[in-house]
Amino acid sequence: MREEIKLGNLFTLLNLASGFGCILASITENFRLAMVLLVISLICDLFDGRMARRAGKATAFGTEVDSLSDMISFGLAPAIFGFMHLSTKIAVVAYLINISAAAFRLARYNVLHKLHYFIGMPITWNAVIILILAVLKIPYVYWPAAYIFSAVLMASPFKIKKV
Repeated sequence: MREEIKLGNLFTLLNLASGFGCILASITENFRLAMVLLVISLICDLFDGRMARRAGKATAFGTEVDSLSDMISFGLAPAIFGFMHLSTKIAVVAYLINISAAAFRLARYNVLHKLHYFIGMPITWNAVIILILAVLKIPYVYWPAAYIFSAVLMASPFKIKKV
């Protein structure tokens, strides 16, 4: 395990820790902290792969840890954040659809990650969409539709160029 703790993986683990913190902050209804931690997860995710590739240390192990961390930070954490704001039956179904699409999206990426494009919206944008809902104070009644919309985008067959 010691061999696998490289700089890129350190950023991945910071992403995971921030995502877990977002979940805890959401459960305790500290929503501002939850949003800050979600932004920290986004920043860490922006750098983890780049750091590993720049150092020539990108590995299959790192790709898997990154996807597992992304599932927590950008799949599960946004769903719990939403649930703590609106927990109707319809909303819970929307969160489940969103999490399912996130898992599908990450599995597809792990199989096809060597392509020069993404298929479907990257999971990080799921978190961005949810942050936009909160920052713009969109009424909670509309949130389930946004979660489903995000799920459709993640599961879509559209190609998006990698930057």
